[in-house]
Amino acid sequence: MRSKIEHICFVTVPNYHNLSFVFRSNRNKILNIIVLLFKCERRPFTARRHLSWRTCISTLPIPHPKPELYNQEIVTAETQSRRRDQKETTNSLHAAFTVTVGSPSVKVKENEGVDLKCSYTTDFGPSPRVEWKFKDLKGSQTLVYFDNQPTGKYAGRITVYDGGLRFNKVTRADTGDYDCEVSGNNGYDEKTIKLTVLVPPSKPVSRIPSSVTTGSNARLTCFDTDGSPPSTYRWYKDNTPLPDDPTKFPNFKNLTYKMNVFNGNLEFASVSKLDTGSYFCEASNGEGTPQRGDAVRMEVHDLNVGGIVAGVIVALLAVGLLLFGLWFASKKGYLPKKAESKPKQQAVYTQPRTDDMDDGDAEFRQKSSFVV
Repeated sequence: MRSKIEHICFVTVPNYHNLSFVFRSNRNKILNIIVLLFKCERRPFTARRHLSWRTCISTLPIPHPKPELYNQEIVTAETQSRRRDQKETTNSLHAAFTVTVGSPSVKVKENEGVDLKCSYTTDFGPSPRVEWKFKDLKGSQTLVYFDNQPTGKYAGRITVYDGGLRFNKVTRADTGDYDCEVSGNNGYDEKTIKLTVLVPPSKPVSRIPSSVTTGSNARLTCFDTDGSPPSTYRWYKDNTPLPDDPTKFPNFKNLTYKMNVFNGNLEFASVSKLDTGSYFCEASNGEGTPQRGDAVRMEVHDLNVGGIVAGVIVALLAVGLLLFGLWFASKKGYLPKKAESKPKQQAVYTQPRTDDMDDGDAEFRQKSSFVV
């Protein structure tokens, strides 16, 4: 917005002046530009004949609320020229060894071709070194284009030209960050392009407990393995969508669940009878039709304390009766006694009769015979 104001000021210099005032906010945003045209006359018999330029300017009726809140700047032709030269010099410095991408974020449907545009300034020389690197969603890095040729699995799939890289056909595995790196003439710069291969969600896999007890923790999970970009999730109970925050809706204020739309978890810190129902989840990412998982009914049962106590008592009685029966049978001799071990018989070796052997054998047997 530009406005002009003519003002007469009585000072000692008889000429005409044209000043521009620029009002800026504290964020350096231009709020208003005012061109002040005023005439200065000599009037020796007035009380203001020695009025200074600063005082004269301060009396000008500048139509802007509270101008003292902003920075006031007098812009002259010389100042504008000097600033223009500084800006051109700064731009030329920043332009040296600069890599520029067509778009920092590119989206394309699966099985279609796509261009990742990357250009650079002439400062790198006529034949700079251009490399492309890829980082997938898990953080794993791979060389795509190195030493003037595609690498490994990218051979036959990509074409690198002066100004970018082209995929003939993309798959969901190509989603990630692509770095365009250029070096030459002792200069270097790089830029990153985020490529998102669009894939509709598949039927989500969900885990829903069929039976839980009152007051216990219950977690329902849902996950879509194919959607790109990653799917967001919504849960349904008895075919009615559950709100993200149940406390904001009167019909759901008594429910105490927490829903995470990004990872698909639906968690109950303490389930109650009101949480009984049929649940299923839905995955969507803006591509294709949202997909729903199978519905499972979750029953919430009260904890039967009396039954548990009765069961413990019955178990203890059964153990007691068993021990009593064993003791009684042992006392009456109904149980087989433990067999007593027989003493080990000693082997007795006797000297053979001498009349059954010759003299040599008799002498040998006599020396070797012994009794245990």
